[in-house]
Amino acid sequence: MNKKSIIGALGIAGLTVLGGLALTNQTYAQEATSSEVTVQVTVLPNGQSVAIKSPTSDSKVLENQVPLNIDFTKSKTIEYEIKLTDKDGTTTTIANKTVDVSNAGAANSGSKKIPLDMQQLTNGVFGKVSIKVTVDGKAETADTVEFNYVPVAVEKTQTNERGYTGFRIAHAAGVAKVKVILKDKSGHKVGDKEIEITDPTAMTNGGTIELNSEDINNKLDKGDYTLEVVALNGAGDDLEKPEVASFKFTGKDEPAKPEDKPATPGKNGGKKTPAVPNTGGSVFAGMNLSSSDFLASGIAVFAFLSLVAVVFLKKGKKSGYRR
Repeated sequence: MNKKSIIGALGIAGLTVLGGLALTNQTYAQEATSSEVTVQVTVLPNGQSVAIKSPTSDSKVLENQVPLNIDFTKSKTIEYEIKLTDKDGTTTTIANKTVDVSNAGAANSGSKKIPLDMQQLTNGVFGKVSIKVTVDGKAETADTVEFNYVPVAVEKTQTNERGYTGFRIAHAAGVAKVKVILKDKSGHKVGDKEIEITDPTAMTNGGTIELNSEDINNKLDKGDYTLEVVALNGAGDDLEKPEVASFKFTGKDEPAKPEDKPATPGKNGGKKTPAVPNTGGSVFAGMNLSSSDFLASGIAVFAFLSLVAVVFLKKGKKSGYRR
């Protein structure tokens, strides 16, 4: 093989590498943005399986009535066991039942909804609930979820014009009072408030309370704070460990959102400098190329070098004929 043929072959090899890099970089970008949730279900050789669809693990539940939704295949019975771990760490089995899901005695497939009365099952006790479900008494088919049965849940709402954060407190049935405690970043109490639930409907079915941190202390210093919310029964006993929400008090003369902070003067004319995308390597990291830019550039180089390679190869063949 003459020199020109070798150069042509190397050019084609180089093209392949560049094209591969461009396509690989695009693939990595797609993989990085994809998100999938995988649910693992044990399926026996005969096709039997069971899966709890709801409630979901790590969720917080305040409602009295909680539907237990189950999917099953090729089974005659569903067994479920429910355990409760209270705020003191004591675990108790509160339900252990079998439900017939057969079709006239034959194995069946489908869905089953089992209503759970949490207040009746727990006798008004809150804590972590674990549910284990099997089919036809086979332990190897077990599916389990754990969720928190809580008396209160807290979420932040709008900040008022003076910079104080608002809160919405949802409470379960059986809660007679809600105590809120405001603490600074060192854990020192800087205010508290006790709210009595007087509405009979809220006492029976649960309800919501709206309040603002300004209602607890209207002379806060700028800084980080936490709001602790404790649910109490009619006797004044804590029903569960406190629910905690963190917030920042910035006052009315300072923006609460860090993303609104102006760019540093003297850099880029006082304008924000756009972020440099990561193009996947130290060689290209500072070139401000996106994945699509990199792919387009690779294709352009591929086309150009292909043309050069073909010219060299044709010339190499012609020179060979002359000999």
